[in-house]
Amino acid sequence: MMVRALVEEYGWEHLGQKIYIRCFNENPSLKSSLTFLRKTEWARKEVEDLYYWRFGTSDGDSNKESK
Repeated sequence: MMVRALVEEYGWEHLGQKIYIRCFNENPSLKSSLTFLRKTEWARKEVEDLYYWRFGTSDGDSNKESK
């Protein structure tokens, strides 16, 4: 899970500084973050971009590019 990996890497406080989303900064939890990200495309894109920047793309993404 992307959010869990980012929280383990950065912690809620630092993650909230990198991507300013209220659910990362005020009483953060995986549940509230996932609920918000499912409904909010721009925020989900920010999280995905940070995840792929930090951890690289998934095998599925690299296969799409090679076809």
